[in-house]
Amino acid sequence: MTSLTKLTKEILKHRGVSPKKYFSQNFLVDRGVYASVVEAGDISHNDYVIEIGPGLGFLTSELAKSAGYVASVEIDKEMANGLADMEAITENLSIVHSDILDVDIENLPNFNKDTQYKVIANIPYHLTSKIFKLFLSRNHKPSCMVLLVQKEVAERVVARAGNHTRLSLSVQLYSRPKIIRTVSKSSFYPQPKVDSAILMMKSDESYIKQLKNEDLFWRVVRIAFTSKRKKLVNTLSNGLDVEKAYIIDKLEQCSIDVGSRPQHLSIGQWICFVNLLNNDKKF
Repeated sequence: MTSLTKLTKEILKHRGVSPKKYFSQNFLVDRGVYASVVEAGDISHNDYVIEIGPGLGFLTSELAKSAGYVASVEIDKEMANGLADMEAITENLSIVHSDILDVDIENLPNFNKDTQYKVIANIPYHLTSKIFKLFLSRNHKPSCMVLLVQKEVAERVVARAGNHTRLSLSVQLYSRPKIIRTVSKSSFYPQPKVDSAILMMKSDESYIKQLKNEDLFWRVVRIAFTSKRKKLVNTLSNGLDVEKAYIIDKLEQCSIDVGSRPQHLSIGQWICFVNLLNNDKKF
């Protein structure tokens, strides 16, 4: 048993609480991983940090030492109450008792429309896609996100052409993701069933600036991935109600093999294809 595991159990016992399965609470008990998260976030006194799920506050205290301000959003009332003492003695920290999915980011303490911010979190696996969507679909996006996520999810997020999914496209259209390191399931208490990974995503608008119609992009991607084993020519001609010859022409203009399936295309090829569709004003 690590010293942090022992301390976690002692704090929980002292407060008379237990990890809650319905909140998917698995507390990180590896100081080395905490250090890796902070390092990946490159936190400085110029940074506003939104932390999701501070739990017992081990990462929170480290973030507060480096960041200009930390807003830690905790859905569990008992956990949020347990951080009251830390909040009281830490001038640059606010504990916000709320579900992050319900929080108006612009109304967080000391936050405004011009705030440059980062998101740091050890998030429940079932919330991963929702967290991605919450922050990456915003006009006011974080400059960087560092998330502890399921290893398999992290690997899907960083996939390249040949293995793309809607998830990888939804992240890579707005950011550049990178796996910092894997994290053993033994680094958590209670121990989950699978390993995790630290996933860093730096905001990057180079792709989105090339795209002429974001709504059309996601409409086409959704249609394409409903039948990812089928060739794009067939799926898109049916889904968009156009002749196959029309789809083939657009694919060839973007140097895309007409036998391709949706996972085969690079993001650049997707953008080229959708921009050509947009130019025709049919959709």
